[in-house]
Amino acid sequence: MKNPTPITILLPVYNEASGLEEVLKKLINFVRDQFLTYEIIMVDDGSIDESVLIAKKFPEVKLIQNPKNRGYGYALKKGFYAATNDCVITIDADGTYPIEKISDLINEFNNGFDLVIGARTGINYNKTIFRTILRKIFRTLVFYITGEKISDPNSGLRVFRKSSLSSHIDSFCNGYSFSTTSTVILILNGYHVTTLPIDYYFRMGKSKVKLCRDALRTLQILISCFLNYNPIKVFLPLFFLWFVLGALSLFLNTLIGVLLISFSFLFLGFGFLADILINLSKNHK
Repeated sequence: MKNPTPITILLPVYNEASGLEEVLKKLINFVRDQFLTYEIIMVDDGSIDESVLIAKKFPEVKLIQNPKNRGYGYALKKGFYAATNDCVITIDADGTYPIEKISDLINEFNNGFDLVIGARTGINYNKTIFRTILRKIFRTLVFYITGEKISDPNSGLRVFRKSSLSSHIDSFCNGYSFSTTSTVILILNGYHVTTLPIDYYFRMGKSKVKLCRDALRTLQILISCFLNYNPIKVFLPLFFLWFVLGALSLFLNTLIGVLLISFSFLFLGFGFLADILINLSKNHK
């Protein structure tokens, strides 16, 4: 029996010609067999290879083209605006995600969640120590910001409730940090988010992610989320740091110690002031 949930699948693409045809064939066959109502939207983000020509071979695929490369998140936003169903699935076009797991994610989505994330596992996900360390750092930061343990906040395979995203999507990042941004902002706004473990396959073609640049960009966005939603969590650690430094300095130089302790209370004051302003802004809305 086919799943009655109407779905939209969004496929952001930038120079994925090497594996795109295979991915589209698998995707079309899967949704045709499993779902009564579906649409597949591919957003080409200014590809200069054969990606667009490949997509045009498939009449089932609605093609949206950006005239130039604007970023992973920008492409997804265009797809969201074009989606006609409330259940929206995002999946990358590089063959790394198990298409057959979409059904499991949607079943969980139908339990009342606003976002269900396919949490990547396996040898292809933890390929290098550096990436593993970075991911642990970001998971810890996401937990500190949101209070929820999300095992893979940056996975590209996820099921969104479009109606939950509509009022927040413009604040999501236009780059590869879109996934992390959307996860954090939805949780901070009280939406229900969960994860399901999935396998992660070897990538077709060349990765477009620039690790250091995108990691720094993600860190910048997480700090921005801190300041916009819970600034006290930024300023409180700074208060304790400078207070402890000041207290220790008292044994060496009383004046410097007093100055550092006084400086620490400025951070505390800024934190409370920012928190009050944000709460006033929310109440005003």
